[in-house]
Amino acid sequence: MSALAQRLEHGLNETRILILGAQVLLVFGFAATLMDGFERLPEAAMVPPALGLAAELAVVVRRITDSAPLAAAGAALTLLLFLTCWFGVGAGGSRRAAARRGRRAA
Repeated sequence: MSALAQRLEHGLNETRILILGAQVLLVFGFAATLMDGFERLPEAAMVPPALGLAAELAVVVRRITDSAPLAAAGAALTLLLFLTCWFGVGAGGSRRAAARRGRRAA
């Protein structure tokens, strides 16, 4: 097998592993949000997953572009996006759900 064929096969295998890892992370994320106990988690419990995902993106961007500032900016934007979605959108949904429960009880 030629060196190019070996490199292509290695790259495809690595891509398959990365896709599988991303699928596992998404499934765990969806499973956690759909569980009954998710609403009882303290808000601070959502910070470590956001930091982990931002750090993963920083590693990927750094490897692809070989630019530390671009990797840091991408990680910061990803962290901001996740925290905004989890705390901003989630808090709005919790308020609406609490208002609905209050109307039903009355």
